[in-house]
Amino acid sequence: MPKTDPGTTCAPGAEHGSAISATYLCAFFSLSQMQMIALSVPLWGGSLGLSAAVLGLAMASRSILPLVYSIHCGALMDHLGVRPMLVAASTIGVALILAHPVLPFASALIILQVILGLSSAICWLGAQTAIGQLAAGNRRYTARFSLFSVAGLIVGPIVLGLVWQTLGPIAGFTLIGFWGCGTLIAARRLPAARRPDSAPAPQHWSRLVLPDLAAYRRALQLAMTAAGAYLVIFSLLRLAGITMQESFYPVLLQGMGYPAGIIGMLVGLGNLVSLPASLLSERWTRLWGGDGRALAGAIALSLCAMAATPMLTSLPLLVAGVVVFGFGVGVSMPGILNLMSAGLPQQDQGVAAGLRATANRLATFGLPILMGVLAQVAGLEASFWIMGGLLALLTILAGIAARRL
Repeated sequence: MPKTDPGTTCAPGAEHGSAISATYLCAFFSLSQMQMIALSVPLWGGSLGLSAAVLGLAMASRSILPLVYSIHCGALMDHLGVRPMLVAASTIGVALILAHPVLPFASALIILQVILGLSSAICWLGAQTAIGQLAAGNRRYTARFSLFSVAGLIVGPIVLGLVWQTLGPIAGFTLIGFWGCGTLIAARRLPAARRPDSAPAPQHWSRLVLPDLAAYRRALQLAMTAAGAYLVIFSLLRLAGITMQESFYPVLLQGMGYPAGIIGMLVGLGNLVSLPASLLSERWTRLWGGDGRALAGAIALSLCAMAATPMLTSLPLLVAGVVVFGFGVGVSMPGILNLMSAGLPQQDQGVAAGLRATANRLATFGLPILMGVLAQVAGLEASFWIMGGLLALLTILAGIAARRL
């Protein structure tokens, strides 16, 4: 019998094809569910009458546990396998999502988001780990995985916006719960892990809960290198723009009089544009004369588009703004991945992925709080101008410093 990857018992043929198909479904549901959850918080908070500061805290709370546990959860998947962690995380996530309309309080929203943030992050991390184990470097599989994940990002926000607008919050949360069930069903189709002798299962509950400090020390060492430092910086700045869209962008558009259906359509349109934009990454890099400047140019473009949103006073202008934003986000993604794969040692790619995920969670944790405070003090529109402009300036400075990359 042919040997399989250590992370799976799946043999070549129909069984392997079924497992690959399951990872595509995980990609479709898990990543899009994260964005649907992010969009639901400002919509739900607005209906509860929460202040901008409380909304910012609720949105930031979703990133507290992933900020600490991203690297640790990746290590656990190596020991326990992807399927059991995905099944547990998706099941918990469905229950937490459905609890939102039952507990219409600010404190409950924050607590639910803290736990839900980790469970949804584990689902997306598990999908990525599964395709890494099963694809074995096959670009056809990874390309299809990316297409399914982007397809989910296009469909999910649009459907959520329409359901929320026409049927209300309870139906909206029910839809997100259904999305989580999609991840659960797909996860149960994944193959069971076959643990090699070199990776024994944790023998004590504390090994499951407490992070492995050795992995974090290695991540810190990588962050001290030039490639690792710029990976953290550009990942954080890129996700800052996305976090602005997922947090106070819906609140701003609601204040401008746009319903949830239009908001979901605009977010989905930005995701749609990012797909073909990613195919232009190589030409974009040649145009700018290097990875560092190309990344800075693309990220700054997306940040400027988001910062200009308060000045886009008509739907055609908002469409143009989100197209520019989607282009910057899409064309920068391959550059981030190339910086990680080419600039850091191959034996440390798992830790590097966790380091990047930690930078992403740092952005999604800190920015909503800062924007919430700014909105409370200076107004929501001013918070977009100040935060977006400052982040764009920092991106340009990072690009100048990284011109040799």
